[in-house]
Amino acid sequence: KAGAFQWVEIVDIPDEVSQERDPERKEMARRTYANALTSVKEISQKITSQSGAGVRKLKRIAQNMVDLLSEDESVLLGLSTIRDYDDYTYTHSVNVAILSMCLGKRIGLSRVSMSMLGICGLVHDIGKVDIPLGILNKPGKLAAEELEEIKKHPLRSVSKIIKLRATRDLKAKILLPPFEHHMKYDLSGYPRIHRKRSISLFGRILAIADVFDALTSPRIYRPKTYSPDLALGLMLEGTGKDFDPILLKVFINMLGVYPVGTLLLLDTGEKGLVINFPEGSDIARPLIVLLLPDGQKGFKKGKLANLAGRNPKTGSYLRNIVRTLHPSSYGIQPADFIL
Repeated sequence: KAGAFQWVEIVDIPDEVSQERDPERKEMARRTYANALTSVKEISQKITSQSGAGVRKLKRIAQNMVDLLSEDESVLLGLSTIRDYDDYTYTHSVNVAILSMCLGKRIGLSRVSMSMLGICGLVHDIGKVDIPLGILNKPGKLAAEELEEIKKHPLRSVSKIIKLRATRDLKAKILLPPFEHHMKYDLSGYPRIHRKRSISLFGRILAIADVFDALTSPRIYRPKTYSPDLALGLMLEGTGKDFDPILLKVFINMLGVYPVGTLLLLDTGEKGLVINFPEGSDIARPLIVLLLPDGQKGFKKGKLANLAGRNPKTGSYLRNIVRTLHPSSYGIQPADFIL
């Protein structure tokens, strides 16, 4: 329009970022994760041996996670990229707790509710301790009776939660979500129920966190492990059937186009791991840590780079994403570089 002014805001975004990201907070995050892993193992072992198992430690750990979440969500999401092939059931439980709490924060849950949701995540698979390892780690397709054994674990989790040393009120709050997390949004999953009912909010949250972590974790019975972005794409196909569509949308927005822990190949030939999304930045251009060859067929941590950084002369982006790669194909444990 003649005589009108058009204002264009030019923002200078540095492509290189300081490496310092509060090492004390990172160390606290590592300790919290390690303590959570130990506590889930201890409770599982005590329940198996019929000795009393309490939830005091789990409550404290969940509260610590809430504290970390309120300070820096990206640190907690970085923890959820930890993968341990041998300790899958336990790392999976801790990762589900973390992802669930992060989603809980995004929908506005109180600190108390987020803590309770975290405890639900930590114990959601506790019923698996009764399943023989030969079934859990079977490399081939499960026989019908073996699959039925797997499907019993939500109900077994409930029976074990009932036996925990905890107040009746606490047990009542954490019983239902572990029972529900495989039911699916349309109730076509398991355990099957004979009357229509809605799944609890915590149950719907656990279902999303559970599947995302399972899809992105290596398992002996599944030849394909999905990169985080592909896992989200696959889950999106189940919206309204497997997952609550609103919660799944919030979850995807929370993780971004390239979730924390995604390995990227750049047009510069460099490789980088997504570690965060700077506030107000383009979700398709995250903050990454560059991976450099260590001279021993592995990688070492390089500088941090903001993919929103532009060439000050041309205005073009300094680095562009070519495609995602899978960390396990390169022997990379994302958490080693993020935390």
